Amino acid sequence: MLQFPSKNGASLSKSLQTLNAAVAEKAKILGISALSLLIVASSQANATQQLVSRFAQFECEREIAIDRSRYRNVIAGKHYKDTLVIEGAEWNDTLIYGCKISGAKGDGIQIRNVSNVTIADCEITDVKGTGIRIRSSGSTEDVRILNNHIENVGENGISTAKRVKQKVDHIGVVIAGNEVIDSGKLGRVGRTHGIYTQNSDVVIFN
Repeated sequence: MLQFPSKNGASLSKSLQTLNAAVAEKAKILGISALSLLIVASSQANATQQLVSRFAQFECEREIAIDRSRYRNVIAGKHYKDTLVIEGAEWNDTLIYGCKISGAKGDGIQIRNVSNVTIADCEITDVKGTGIRIRSSGSTEDVRILNNHIENVGENGISTAKRVKQKVDHIGVVIAGNEVIDSGKLGRVGRTHGIYTQNSDVVIFN
């Protein structure tokens, strides 16, 4: 539960109760159990801006628990030397956990046309493209990218992209606790990023 002192104890306490309830509900939907992580929906952002600012002064629990019962498929501990493509209904409700991807000539992981997919505690190194790419050619829902190590990639560390005319978007994306080192190694003209998003519904925290 979020707690911090204030001179306006009663009013802040009531606000925190409302915020804690929102955090608990969001955590349940996302399948994570670290309730001291502050997750605020965009509709609540203005009303809670001061609370968010104050909370940033305090320690935040960083452990993110993965509830495997939420998934039909669990892929753990595998080593891939080419792009892992996560696409289509057969990948819905999938947890990719503790895997390694190295030396891919394209992206490390590509994701599109799926729902309820989590990429957690994976290591992605020495790939020519982007470490983890949620593609602009197919929508997704509830994709979580958690606690991954991404290093020495040619383009972006993590990227998500939507296309308005094609009605492609990514709803409920969570990007949390990832480490990105040395992105943009190809040196192409134009900017590259550690994390790049342009979808309409994303939460990013460390």
